[in-house]
Amino acid sequence: MTEDPSLDVEAASPDGNRHLVLKLAFTLVSILGLWAMVAGWLLIRKSEPTPRPTRIETWQQPPTGTDALTQAMDAWRAFLEAPDLERKIGHVRDPERVGPMMRDYYDLRSKPYPTMGLSSPGKELVQGSQPMVVFQIEGYDGLTYPVAMAWTGQRFAVDWESLTAYGTMDWNLLLETKPSYPHVMRVYLGGLASELKPPEALVGPRQFVRMEHRDSPDGAILALKPEIAHEVLRMVEGKRVPATIELIWNPSIQCFELQRLLGKGWSLQP
Repeated sequence: MTEDPSLDVEAASPDGNRHLVLKLAFTLVSILGLWAMVAGWLLIRKSEPTPRPTRIETWQQPPTGTDALTQAMDAWRAFLEAPDLERKIGHVRDPERVGPMMRDYYDLRSKPYPTMGLSSPGKELVQGSQPMVVFQIEGYDGLTYPVAMAWTGQRFAVDWESLTAYGTMDWNLLLETKPSYPHVMRVYLGGLASELKPPEALVGPRQFVRMEHRDSPDGAILALKPEIAHEVLRMVEGKRVPATIELIWNPSIQCFELQRLLGKGWSLQP
C-alpha cells in the first residue's frame, strides 16, 4: 500500500508549522498564567495575619465586704511586686491605653515606682457606675497617697491615672517653661484665692480659676475660654475638684489658658 504524499507535504508546509508553534505557545502561556495565579494567591494568604480567636468576657458582679477588700489588696500587691514595668502594666486598668503613659512616666522621665509601708483597711465605694476599693497608702518615704482599685468586670486593677495624677509634663517644669503647645494635666480646680490675682486689664472680659497640682503647694491662675467658662465655673463653685485638662501658656495674656476640659476627675474612664 502506497502512502499519500500529500500528507507529508501538508505537515512540512509553513502554515502547518506556524499553527503548531502558536498552539504550543498558547499552551505554555496558559500554564504559566495558572502558576502565577496560584503563587499570587499563596503570597496573599501568607501575608494575612492569623486571626486571633475572639474572647468575649462577660461582666461579673464585684465581690463585696471582706472579699472585695482582700482581692483589691492582693491586686495592689501584685502591681507593687511585679518585677518590671511591662508586667506592672498588666495590673492596671485599661493597659493598652495607659501603657504609653506609664512608659513615659517611669522610663523616659525616670519616676520612682510607688512603695507601701502601711495601708488603711480600705473602703468600698462606687464612683459614677464604677465599683472601687480605695486605700490610703504610706510609702517608705513617709508620704501618703490614695490608691483606687477599680473593678473591671473580671478583676480589680490599679486606676493608675489617679494614682500618679499623670501629666504630660512635670508640674514644676510646666510653671518654669510655660509651654505654648498643649499639655494634658491632672489638677485641682477651684475659685481664685486672694493671693492669686489676674492682670487688671483682663478681669472684665475673661474668667479665671485656680489650678493646683497634688504634689505641689504652688497654685497658678488659669484663664478660661469663653465657650467653656460657664461649665467650669459651675463645676468649681464652692468646691475644689479634680479635673483632667488640656492647657497652654498664652503669651498674649501672660497666663495659662484652659483649652479643653477632658474629664471631671483624674481618670478618663467612667
